[in-house]
Amino acid sequence: MLYNGTHSIADAFECEECRDIYSMYMIWTASSCLIMFVNSIVWHNNAIDKAPIWCDISGRILLGFQIAIPACGLCIQRRLYLAAQIVIIYQKEKRKYIVQKLFISLGFPLLVMALVYIVQDNRYDIFENLGCLIPIYNVWPAYPIFLIWPFAIGVISLCYSILTLRAFTKRRSTLNESLDSVNTDFNGHQYVRLVCLASTDIAFTIPLSLWALQGNIRGIGRYISWEDTHFGFSVIKTYPDIVWRNDGDLRFAVEVSRWIVILCATLFSAFFTFTEESRRNYSLLLDAVMKRLGWSHFNNVKSPARNRKHGTLPPMFPTGVARGGPSCRPSPPIARTT
Repeated sequence: MLYNGTHSIADAFECEECRDIYSMYMIWTASSCLIMFVNSIVWHNNAIDKAPIWCDISGRILLGFQIAIPACGLCIQRRLYLAAQIVIIYQKEKRKYIVQKLFISLGFPLLVMALVYIVQDNRYDIFENLGCLIPIYNVWPAYPIFLIWPFAIGVISLCYSILTLRAFTKRRSTLNESLDSVNTDFNGHQYVRLVCLASTDIAFTIPLSLWALQGNIRGIGRYISWEDTHFGFSVIKTYPDIVWRNDGDLRFAVEVSRWIVILCATLFSAFFTFTEESRRNYSLLLDAVMKRLGWSHFNNVKSPARNRKHGTLPPMFPTGVARGGPSCRPSPPIARTT
């Protein structure tokens, strides 16, 4: 039910091939926003272990979010690269392309969420005014399992971005014709919005994840055994507000994990909520509701966006780099040492 509703919102936005990416981006972001909202209410001014099952589930979703958002950005960069290369995805190849997208944006984060148990220090920690977080034991297996992936995905996205810009500068005129004729769902303005969103992701993902990596590596401990890693696993550690706020590095990591979710939602809304296509679909939705209530047709809604003539890419685009905005990529939390 959640997926169908989100997918209908994504229909208002861009090309058909991108809707699955938007849907996954919105599902991960909306789920994380809901979790942070509930946590902020339940653990307001307290750090009591009130909801063990909720903490088990929500903590893992927040871990998956840290991988899923960079992964969705990688899917967007990959789609931009294919568009810049004038690569047409034919019907017989579409299933393979969709499977690849879903594995990157959904399957891989779920796999990482499961593997994190290998290096999970204890069941979960509770931070006052923040809620539950899954702790990661700072030993070398934690890096290939979880800690390295936001940075690695950011670097891969950067490579795609460079290749996209290179292909774009070589094929500008051909790309404009392709955007107008080959795929009628994907026009120049939509392409620019995708480039801006993906470039913003890259500009902030790599520095934040690199900062987290160097902080963790400085305090890395020695891996001994499975039993040592999971010793005292059932112990629930609680951190009053005055404790975690007085630790500079911990406070920064916690605050980033708190606000990065809001920034992701804000950034996506800024790029896609108030576009012409979105406003047209809002009008269609409102008109349908009014008809259900028996009101007369109050708005002459234009035909869907795919039937209008598309514009080309702005002439200034190839001469400059898309400017970034706030980060939408979370950095890994500071892992505790031995």
